[in-house]
Amino acid sequence: MVPPNLLKIDVEGHEARIFAGGENLLLRDKPIIFMEWHPRLLWRESADVFASLEHLIGAGYEDALVYDNHGFLFGGIALSDRTRLEELAQYARMRDLFYFDLAVFGPNRVDLRDTFKVAEKSFYENLIRA
Repeated sequence: MVPPNLLKIDVEGHEARIFAGGENLLLRDKPIIFMEWHPRLLWRESADVFASLEHLIGAGYEDALVYDNHGFLFGGIALSDRTRLEELAQYARMRDLFYFDLAVFGPNRVDLRDTFKVAEKSFYENLIRA
């Protein structure tokens, strides 16, 4: 069996359930995760805004690249940085139809994450210059 490289999740606030059910996969294979993080939706549904991130932390994931829902990179964040995550969650809660996309790289893919960050930085620098 070939382990998955990428897990793309768009399940409208049910990420924590997906991660709970796929815990063994996360622990064993640590695929790159690309997911929506929609604090306003989670808050409206009385769900724990950090539950999905806690599953990732428990599986050894440490940080994420954060994009707004228009595809623009906000920057990187440690999944354990509750202060910054809460600030992002508060920001998202104040805006209609706003959420974040997270690209989360496992500890076994640090080299790929670093290469990806350099490429993203270059892409946005070129975009700004254009």
